Amino acid sequence: MNLEEWKNEFANKGWTLSVMESLTAGGCQALLGSIPGISAVFKGGGVSYTNEAKMKFGVSKEVLATKGAISAECAKEMAEAIRQFMGTTWGLSMTGVAGPTKAEGKPVGTVFIGLSNGETTKVWQEHFSGSRAEIQQQTITAACRHLMETSIK
Repeated sequence: MNLEEWKNEFANKGWTLSVMESLTAGGCQALLGSIPGISAVFKGGGVSYTNEAKMKFGVSKEVLATKGAISAECAKEMAEAIRQFMGTTWGLSMTGVAGPTKAEGKPVGTVFIGLSNGETTKVWQEHFSGSRAEIQQQTITAACRHLMETSIK
Protein backbone atom coordinates (compact mmCIF):
# COMPACT_ATOMS: atom_id res chain seq x y z
CA MET A 1 0.00 0.00 0.00
CA ASN A 2 1.24 3.49 -0.79
CA LEU A 3 0.14 6.77 0.78
CA GLU A 4 -2.37 7.55 -1.96
CA GLU A 5 -4.06 4.16 -1.49
CA TRP A 6 -3.97 4.70 2.28
CA LYS A 7 -5.61 8.12 1.84
CA ASN A 8 -8.41 6.58 -0.22
CA GLU A 9 -9.02 3.83 2.37
CA PHE A 10 -8.98 6.39 5.18
CA ALA A 11 -11.48 8.57 3.29
CA ASN A 12 -13.73 5.57 2.61
CA LYS A 13 -13.87 4.91 6.35
CA GLY A 14 -14.61 8.57 7.10
CA TRP A 15 -11.47 8.89 9.22
CA THR A 16 -9.31 11.97 9.73
CA LEU A 17 -5.68 12.45 10.80
CA SER A 18 -3.64 15.06 12.61
CA VAL A 19 0.12 15.01 13.21
CA MET A 20 2.45 16.41 15.89
CA GLU A 21 6.13 16.40 15.01
CA SER A 22 9.25 17.26 16.91
CA LEU A 23 12.52 16.06 15.37
CA THR A 24 11.06 15.96 11.84
CA ALA A 25 10.05 19.65 12.05
CA GLY A 26 6.99 19.34 9.80
CA GLY A 27 8.48 16.98 7.24
CA CYS A 28 5.75 14.36 7.66
CA GLN A 29 3.02 16.95 7.25
CA ALA A 30 4.76 18.28 4.13
CA LEU A 31 4.85 14.75 2.70
CA LEU A 32 1.15 14.23 3.44
CA GLY A 33 0.39 17.63 1.91
CA SER A 34 1.95 16.54 -1.37
CA ILE A 35 -0.77 13.89 -1.89
CA PRO A 36 -3.59 15.08 -4.17
CA GLY A 37 -6.89 15.18 -2.30
CA ILE A 38 -5.28 14.74 1.13
CA SER A 39 -7.51 17.44 2.64
CA ALA A 40 -10.27 14.82 2.71
CA VAL A 41 -8.45 13.12 5.59
CA PHE A 42 -5.51 15.25 6.83
CA LYS A 43 -6.79 18.10 8.98
CA GLY A 44 -3.50 19.58 10.16
CA GLY A 45 -1.13 19.42 13.06
CA GLY A 46 1.78 21.09 14.71
CA VAL A 47 5.51 21.20 15.08
CA SER A 48 6.36 21.05 18.76
CA TYR A 49 10.10 21.41 18.77
CA THR A 50 10.31 22.59 22.38
CA ASN A 51 8.79 21.28 25.58
CA GLU A 52 6.84 24.53 25.91
CA ALA A 53 5.25 23.92 22.51
CA LYS A 54 4.45 20.32 23.41
CA MET A 55 2.66 21.54 26.55
CA LYS A 56 0.61 24.08 24.55
CA PHE A 57 -0.78 21.17 22.53
CA GLY A 58 -1.55 19.19 25.69
CA VAL A 59 1.49 17.12 26.59
CA SER A 60 1.77 17.06 30.39
CA LYS A 61 4.51 18.91 32.20
CA GLU A 62 4.85 15.84 34.44
CA VAL A 63 5.75 13.50 31.55
CA LEU A 64 8.24 16.00 30.17
CA ALA A 65 9.81 16.48 33.62
CA THR A 66 9.95 12.80 34.61
CA LYS A 67 10.31 10.89 31.33
CA GLY A 68 11.59 13.58 28.96
CA ALA A 69 10.58 14.68 25.49
CA ILE A 70 12.44 11.74 23.98
CA SER A 71 10.38 8.95 25.46
CA ALA A 72 7.59 6.52 24.69
CA GLU A 73 5.42 8.36 27.21
CA CYS A 74 5.91 11.67 25.43
CA ALA A 75 5.18 10.16 21.99
CA LYS A 76 2.00 8.62 23.44
CA GLU A 77 0.83 11.92 24.90
CA MET A 78 1.74 13.79 21.70
CA ALA A 79 -0.38 11.46 19.56
CA GLU A 80 -3.31 11.67 21.97
CA ALA A 81 -2.97 15.43 22.44
CA ILE A 82 -2.91 16.32 18.75
CA ARG A 83 -5.87 14.03 18.04
CA GLN A 84 -7.88 15.78 20.74
CA PHE A 85 -6.61 19.27 19.87
CA MET A 86 -7.54 18.88 16.19
CA GLY A 87 -10.66 16.75 16.76
CA THR A 88 -9.52 13.97 14.44
CA THR A 89 -10.05 10.23 14.40
CA TRP A 90 -6.31 9.49 14.49
CA GLY A 91 -3.27 11.30 15.88
CA LEU A 92 0.31 10.57 14.79
CA SER A 93 3.44 11.77 16.58
CA MET A 94 7.21 11.70 16.22
CA THR A 95 9.85 12.65 18.78
CA GLY A 96 13.52 11.78 19.05
CA VAL A 97 17.14 12.73 18.48
CA ALA A 98 18.19 13.65 14.94
CA GLY A 99 21.65 14.80 15.98
CA PRO A 100 24.35 15.80 15.70
CA THR A 101 24.70 15.10 19.44
CA LYS A 102 22.78 13.01 21.95
CA ALA A 103 19.95 14.60 23.93
CA GLU A 104 18.44 13.70 27.30
CA GLY A 105 21.12 11.01 27.52
CA LYS A 106 19.69 9.27 24.45
CA PRO A 107 21.92 8.48 21.47
CA VAL A 108 21.47 10.08 18.08
CA GLY A 109 18.91 8.11 16.08
CA THR A 110 16.64 7.24 19.03
CA VAL A 111 13.07 7.86 17.87
CA PHE A 112 9.59 7.27 19.27
CA ILE A 113 6.51 7.22 17.03
CA GLY A 114 3.01 7.35 18.52
CA LEU A 115 -0.36 6.60 16.95
CA SER A 116 -3.69 7.08 18.70
CA ASN A 117 -7.27 6.45 17.60
CA GLY A 118 -8.95 7.44 20.85
CA GLU A 119 -9.38 3.85 21.99
CA THR A 120 -5.78 2.70 21.92
CA THR A 121 -2.41 4.33 21.50
CA LYS A 122 0.60 2.45 20.17
CA VAL A 123 4.20 3.60 20.45
CA TRP A 124 7.15 2.25 18.52
CA GLN A 125 10.78 2.82 19.45
CA GLU A 126 13.15 3.02 16.50
CA HIS A 127 16.91 3.37 16.15
CA PHE A 128 18.15 5.04 12.97
CA SER A 129 21.59 6.02 11.77
CA GLY A 130 23.05 8.50 9.34
CA SER A 131 23.07 12.26 9.05
CA ARG A 132 20.48 14.49 10.70
CA ALA A 133 18.52 14.69 7.44
CA GLU A 134 18.72 10.92 6.95
CA ILE A 135 17.41 10.25 10.47
CA GLN A 136 14.56 12.70 9.90
CA GLN A 137 13.65 11.01 6.60
CA GLN A 138 13.84 7.52 8.11
CA THR A 139 11.54 8.70 10.91
CA ILE A 140 8.97 10.07 8.44
CA THR A 141 9.09 6.84 6.42
CA ALA A 142 8.66 4.69 9.53
CA ALA A 143 5.82 6.86 10.86
CA CYS A 144 3.94 6.60 7.56
CA ARG A 145 4.54 2.83 7.45
CA HIS A 146 3.20 2.39 11.00
CA LEU A 147 0.22 4.59 10.17
CA MET A 148 -0.67 2.58 7.07
CA GLU A 149 -0.08 -0.86 8.62
CA THR A 150 -1.89 -0.13 11.88
CA SER A 151 -4.88 1.92 10.72
CA ILE A 152 -5.81 0.03 7.55
CA LYS A 153 -5.92 -3.73 8.06
